[in-house]
Amino acid sequence: MAANLEVTDAQLTKFYICDTGVDLGDATKIKTALATSGQTKRVAYLEDLGDFTKTRETTEYKCIDEDAVAVSQGSVSYGETELKLFYKAGQDNGVNELSEMFDKKQRKQFIIVGDDEPATGATKHPTYITGEFINTKTGITINKGDVIRVPAVIKITRLDKLIPASA
Repeated sequence: MAANLEVTDAQLTKFYICDTGVDLGDATKIKTALATSGQTKRVAYLEDLGDFTKTRETTEYKCIDEDAVAVSQGSVSYGETELKLFYKAGQDNGVNELSEMFDKKQRKQFIIVGDDEPATGATKHPTYITGEFINTKTGITINKGDVIRVPAVIKITRLDKLIPASA
């Protein structure tokens, strides 16, 4: 009999931002930062989070007299992703913080919090993904027959780690 495929749902994933000086070194420190008033800000009412990726540049070297190939690995570069937030006047969902980041050329750290926290366990926590980013695009999207959105294109500048959920 084949093993059951298990997945982690993306629905109910949360996205938080915080200053670069906040220590996010392990699950306990992340949990503390999230619980400490004023240390983190939730970016809420997101339509999508997108891809948080890094790639490594490669160079292929080929011989003219053989079918031999060598590949060297270069430096790492990080991707961009668009955060799409729904807009509502007076709604405190992180729009102002992302706009301020753009205007002031600030760097922030991010914490992605999965919706997979175990039900029990002394040190339980959901999956965390952390890193650093800058905001490279801000504004308002208004299309006929649609709702108003606030897009923010962010450039990942550091992708730290994925800390799996634990009980």
